Amino acid sequence: MADGFLKIFEDQDFFEDLTTRHTKFQLENFVIGQDQGVTTWGRYKQVLRELNTRVRNLKESRYRIKKLDIKIRKLEKQLSETTDKLDKEDILLDIENEKYNAGLMNRDEEEVIREGEVLNNAYLHLKNEVNKELTDKTKDQLEEEYWVEKLKQDLQN
Repeated sequence: MADGFLKIFEDQDFFEDLTTRHTKFQLENFVIGQDQGVTTWGRYKQVLRELNTRVRNLKESRYRIKKLDIKIRKLEKQLSETTDKLDKEDILLDIENEKYNAGLMNRDEEEVIREGEVLNNAYLHLKNEVNKELTDKTKDQLEEEYWVEKLKQDLQN
């Protein structure tokens, strides 16, 4: 019964339009949007935090994918060396599962890259808007302006 149900989803690409991470619209309007960062400096800093998270996610994902690839190759080697029919069946099941997991990880990596491209474009735009020589004094001043404005908004709500 479950196999038949799963086969429906394997035969058709039901999940082609599934987005497991933020859409471009969500990123631009709710994560780093005008209202989210209070000031240009605030938005700029938020974009940097978001980019940092995506870079870390991507590095971790690449590590996990490489480790999974090694695991699959080890299982394939084990399969070629095994003569027991049940052991072979068990190993084949493990290989199938790990390949499925690798596909999910690759899909997630594509999503992280897509988010990163949106965030990088926002970073480049905001970097031009900040457009000041960012000395420590300037950064401190921009940070103060951000928090004063944020406090004003919080008090109004």
